[in-house]
Amino acid sequence: MKQLILIFIIIFSCPKAKSQWSISVNDIIEDTTSIYRNNFFDSILRINPITESENDIEIRLYTWGMFGEKCEIISFTPGKWNGKVIGKLCYAKESSKILDTNLIMIKVLDTLNRNNIFKLPDQSFLSLKGGVDDGINYSISYKFSTKIRSYQFSNPDDYLEMNKDVIELKNYLAIIKTFDKIFKTP
Repeated sequence: MKQLILIFIIIFSCPKAKSQWSISVNDIIEDTTSIYRNNFFDSILRINPITESENDIEIRLYTWGMFGEKCEIISFTPGKWNGKVIGKLCYAKESSKILDTNLIMIKVLDTLNRNNIFKLPDQSFLSLKGGVDDGINYSISYKFSTKIRSYQFSNPDDYLEMNKDVIELKNYLAIIKTFDKIFKTP
């Protein structure tokens, strides 16, 4: 019942978006174990694990490499979308902001959903040719209603050059670009 109420709140908090975005909670994959992968980064960045989030929807993109680590967070509580960048890569600053209107955020969620953010496998489950020894690593964690999940991938652009037919790599890149647009990363 809580899941139906959540979907109702999201859709009707933005009347113009009623027909533009919908997702069934049943379509969202959740972790089947209680292992949460990002505890290490949460402790470094001094943020609570997503398992403790009180938001109805929360999506986190963790990025790390030799130049630091950061976590970009999109969260929703009834009537309000928030965005936050915690940590830094290179010399970028930490930031926090209220995200654009609900209508724009519905379009963002639609883009993320079309790129299978709630269904993608961990990169370790893909059969990929080649290898990359350095670069940037990513982890997605999300909480949607009561469903929580995380998965990791690295260097999707480099792997895509060696694996042009692997749609999941294209999805990973599209998700990164969507977060870049939200947080205006060059």
